[in-house]
Amino acid sequence: MLLGLQQARLIGMRTVGLSGGIGGEMRELCDVLMVVPSSTTSRIQEMHITIGHLLCKALEERLGLV
Repeated sequence: MLLGLQQARLIGMRTVGLSGGIGGEMRELCDVLMVVPSSTTSRIQEMHITIGHLLCKALEERLGLV
């Protein structure tokens, strides 16, 4: 994943990421980084799923699909 973010940066792409803890190495490689401030893997995964659903819902509303 970090190599993908590095390559994206090299070709001028914007990068968005989801992470846990304090963000780790992704902090330097993402233009937007959403960090779940926890060290518990299951809690981080639960929040990432919730964030994904919220982003999809916001996009659907923006596109007038709901």
